[in-house]
Amino acid sequence: MENNKQTAVDWLKKLYEERPESILIDEDFEKAKEMEIEEHRETFKQARKANIFEKDMPPVWESFEQYYNETFKNQSE
Repeated sequence: MENNKQTAVDWLKKLYEERPESILIDEDFEKAKEMEIEEHRETFKQARKANIFEKDMPPVWESFEQYYNETFKNQSE
């Protein structure tokens, strides 16, 4: 991930500060969630490149989607 990218939290905070009425709508939260998922995707990709997930280290995820669903998605349901 490039150093100049905003995190989802930073983006949401800036958006909140820019709106005088301080109203955030569902679409704002959806965009922040998409940004967060992309942050995780990039971290996963970099970890794979660095061989952090070794085959003998459980759990081993075959894809980012498997990792994300098992790590985060089930918690929000």
